[in-house]
Amino acid sequence: MHAFVDQLRAKGRYQLASVLEQYGSIAVEEYSSRLYDYQTPCLVEPELLQAFQGELQRLDYSPHELENILEHLQHVRILQTATHLTPSEGPTFFAIHWLASLGLPVNQYYIIGAFSGIPFSNSAWSGCLNYSSRHHLEQLLDSQSPIYRELLRAEKDRGRDTADRRISLIPGKQRDGLVYQSIISAQAQHILPFLCPSLQSQLPVAKTGHSYTKWALQLCGNLTNYLLPQKKIVYLDLNEVIRHYLQIILCQPAHPVYRLLFDSSIQSRVLEEFGTDISMFTKPCVEKKKEKLEKFIIQDGVLQGAQHQITLEPETIIHELRTKRLCPGVFITFMVLSFLNGFKCLGSFDQIEYLKDFQEKWLKVSLLNQEVIQQVPTNGLTTGRFTDETGLPVFPLDVVLGTQWEFPDRITLQELIHPLLPRL
Repeated sequence: MHAFVDQLRAKGRYQLASVLEQYGSIAVEEYSSRLYDYQTPCLVEPELLQAFQGELQRLDYSPHELENILEHLQHVRILQTATHLTPSEGPTFFAIHWLASLGLPVNQYYIIGAFSGIPFSNSAWSGCLNYSSRHHLEQLLDSQSPIYRELLRAEKDRGRDTADRRISLIPGKQRDGLVYQSIISAQAQHILPFLCPSLQSQLPVAKTGHSYTKWALQLCGNLTNYLLPQKKIVYLDLNEVIRHYLQIILCQPAHPVYRLLFDSSIQSRVLEEFGTDISMFTKPCVEKKKEKLEKFIIQDGVLQGAQHQITLEPETIIHELRTKRLCPGVFITFMVLSFLNGFKCLGSFDQIEYLKDFQEKWLKVSLLNQEVIQQVPTNGLTTGRFTDETGLPVFPLDVVLGTQWEFPDRITLQELIHPLLPRL
């Protein structure tokens, strides 16, 4: 253990090394309970609560449930932010949710803020139903369906590179496109009606041209609540929350985010600390008839992308957020959640490193409340990976499809993380 911790430090993973040194040998139940030992140092902004409300309404939560979740967010300032938005998660996100919800106090919500500001080709394969090689395509899809042979060919081609299996619900030209504010494709409509009964029972209604992210979040929520039935699990789109929020506060010149974007002296100070290449927003662009992501940085008083430019004016940014799929980036998202509103954001081994870096740099910039920055934890590590005794990964869909699986008993944090060690 000590040698591995030393290797992590040598690789620059100081926060991960510190967490494993302190907690790696304790049972995951105890570690999970400690994640919730946190008292927030500030009140949540009314504008952020309004933004959460807008997202929960978009996802069709009932008025009673919505009221309870908003009440929870005011008093339990903890969010799971490790996951990317996808309709069915993989063995790492599966382990993360099990770990993080183990120590959840009774009757509290486990709120998952999924990140949609990524391409469909990200490692979570956000446009796919994901499962393992334990199951064959005919176990998921009617072999008499008109699309079966096409998907079977795709599965065989993919099998040359990976043991994991997936059914793509998006056209190829959308592979590198933005998940945020995407819509349900005609391809999905050709596939979903032919899925097996165990999956049909979990599927929300899907209509071509309607919100893909809403549908995917609802499906992922159905699957996770099925697998962790004693928990009160809520999925939402973090980027949508911040989009709602920005449209409200960009009418307030005294607000820190307004000043970051439109006050040149504040901009200079922030970019001096964080670097001039830090991405503030992303947006889809079309290149050779294929959708791709374009990142925007602040440069010479504008938002500058690789191909396009956006004027840095409040009205322009609000218009882009409302109508042009302008997506808030990681930097602004955590500025708002962690360092303005005191949320303890649970996350992966990468997140705990860059959040600590953000924290140290925000302490050098006179823009945000220093007490909140100092007190908000940045080391809420939740990671791991589910595998069977042979090392084969266990996906949520595997269990839904009938794979016999029992959550590990008396396992330590280090043991849960062990399958990820080659990546670390």
